[in-house]
Amino acid sequence: MKTLRSASKLNLFPRNIQSRLNMFVLFLAFPAFSVLGNSITFLIFLDLIYRVGKSKVNFRGHHLFFAFFTVGLISSIFTPVIDRHPGIVSVIIILIQFLYWIGIASFTIKNYSRIDLMQLSKWMMTGSLIYIFVFFIVPFNFNSGLLSIEFKPGRNALVFNLLCTIPLSFYYIHKRWNRKGVLIFSFFFFVTMLFTNGRAGSIILLIQIFFIFSIVFIKIRKYFRFILICSIPIIILFQSDKGMELVEKISYEVSKINQPLGMLILSSKTGSLERDKSWSSRKLFISKGKEIFFERPFIGIGPNNFKYYDSNLNLYSKFDYLQGNTKEFYNRRSAHNSYMQILVEFGLIGFIFYIIILFRPIFLLRRNLLKATLKIEHLPIISLLGVAIHFYAISAFTGAIPWLIIGLCWAQTTKLVRKK
Repeated sequence: MKTLRSASKLNLFPRNIQSRLNMFVLFLAFPAFSVLGNSITFLIFLDLIYRVGKSKVNFRGHHLFFAFFTVGLISSIFTPVIDRHPGIVSVIIILIQFLYWIGIASFTIKNYSRIDLMQLSKWMMTGSLIYIFVFFIVPFNFNSGLLSIEFKPGRNALVFNLLCTIPLSFYYIHKRWNRKGVLIFSFFFFVTMLFTNGRAGSIILLIQIFFIFSIVFIKIRKYFRFILICSIPIIILFQSDKGMELVEKISYEVSKINQPLGMLILSSKTGSLERDKSWSSRKLFISKGKEIFFERPFIGIGPNNFKYYDSNLNLYSKFDYLQGNTKEFYNRRSAHNSYMQILVEFGLIGFIFYIIILFRPIFLLRRNLLKATLKIEHLPIISLLGVAIHFYAISAFTGAIPWLIIGLCWAQTTKLVRKK
């Protein structure tokens, strides 16, 4: 029985176009270079479109993408008066960026059968490994105005990028080094994530690796439901007094490598999350989002305006651990929650469109996820699942790489629907 990839292998892109796509994916996974404030991937994508033909990127058949952009355009036109708004040029730039990101998804869907997934996975893995290396070994940033190089990004940026790229990398890893390679790289990536001091990232990556194992290792796939059932008494154990002692021991050992994750494990029993400044600030941003949403519920305040909109921050006084910074400081911060940001900036209408865009592939393959019958070609779904979970803790929907993943997942599920 032919897979989606092998069935379309005879119609792949010619080498010169695939090489451009490989370069594009490499610098998505290793997003360190910008020219005039724009990622180098934007220029590579323009060159790719020129070589393939502009007809290969359109919204036909992908009306939800166009509808989402249209809501963003309307909300930009009817943006309320915002004192700190950067101006019309900023609005034009963010709209062009959304066209670019949606264009990536549309290009991927339309040309999926021509993409060499093995090459795409290889260069995504390469970019991820380079990104990890420079983050820990070469902490160097440079900005001349014309060219900027960022080898030391924020921790959250690295964590999110890895959650996007690591599952896709395993297509090449499995084909090249079989199960042994999957085990070695899984261990390497997980240890790397621990050393980033990311809380959610380590947990989400562990979930992704579990699903990857269910694809690669037959025994895990066979006993997938059994493993899920066995996890229930473990959860119950953690709620007992003896479980508390075990939690403290685990927290102590994990803290040696990743202190925030260790504290998160312990906080599930001690309630110390309320004292965590990062956690409290996220709750404050959610509160700010609710305040803005009730003011403009349908079309929002316009893309990228959350951090410019001054709210009353009614819950500010309830968090003692946030009093070191002013309300003005927190009003200038991003939402730290992609779902809240979309709801506030695009309104309820845009939020519904985006939720369908994001979760449609996961919904269509929900039985495969729950029964562990995913195939190696479905690795983008595992990336998308991790992205969807992590969106609750980070504002990252405005970037190229999640839209590439969305495009890959939509292409797979579109073929699945047509096949049925």
